[in-house]
Amino acid sequence: MHKNCILIVILLTLGSSFDLDKWELFQTDIRYLTISDKTMWKVERNDTPSTGGYPIHQWSYTNQAWTLVSGACVTLSLEKQYVYCVNLGNYLYRRGNVDVSSNWTQLTSYGSDMKVGFNDHIWFVSTNVTAGGFEIYKFNGATTEITRVPGGAIKVGVTTDDKAWIVTDSGAIKRWNGLDWSLMSGSARDIIIGSDNLPLIVSEVPTEGGYVIMKWNDVTNDWVALEGMGGESLAVDSKSNPYVVTNNYEVYRLKGQISDFCPSKRYIKVFIKKF
Repeated sequence: MHKNCILIVILLTLGSSFDLDKWELFQTDIRYLTISDKTMWKVERNDTPSTGGYPIHQWSYTNQAWTLVSGACVTLSLEKQYVYCVNLGNYLYRRGNVDVSSNWTQLTSYGSDMKVGFNDHIWFVSTNVTAGGFEIYKFNGATTEITRVPGGAIKVGVTTDDKAWIVTDSGAIKRWNGLDWSLMSGSARDIIIGSDNLPLIVSEVPTEGGYVIMKWNDVTNDWVALEGMGGESLAVDSKSNPYVVTNNYEVYRLKGQISDFCPSKRYIKVFIKKF
């Protein structure tokens, strides 16, 4: 833990299905989280969105605290130089990741889900309806060229070698083989890929906190459940450690993992099972 971090968590567990021997509360009031190296951005929980979405905050590694940033988003994705945002109007924007005074630049007016891939290439799902969900595109961050990719999806995840996995509107999971999409086992609601190139999914199996989280096993070619935790969206750090965002806007991570981040608040967390 960072030398300036102070965290006190009191957990009174009465019937919760979260495995608090394996998982720890990291942050609260987060709608969406994205991480890259020592940088972290969040979409804040806010029950009343503005025109563009919800408030955005950048984590200060130096101060170990959140800084409010201009603009409003629904989802975010990070790479070393830029942070990318999709707002409620399905506009895709980017701005500098480091300079908090930099401005947002509009890239497209038809984006929905997106993830940063190799060499600042962005794979994004558009709002143009097609079989499988919506049309898929790649944005070249260096040239600003946008290229259509075959197929349709509602969610996308990208590997470090610029290959993608997608989730279709039926929950099917597919992997890009360079020419087309190969159908994989399982079904999902969301997907993200860490630096180890192994996807994590929000499955379609309901559990406390949202849905069961699973990770791909390259040896067995199947999904393995991360026991003791459920969520609705995911982030991964530079070491491929998962951060799970629950339906109660809380973020949990596995205990004992080495991380550059620590919570900025003191939490008192009470789980009570209703009979």
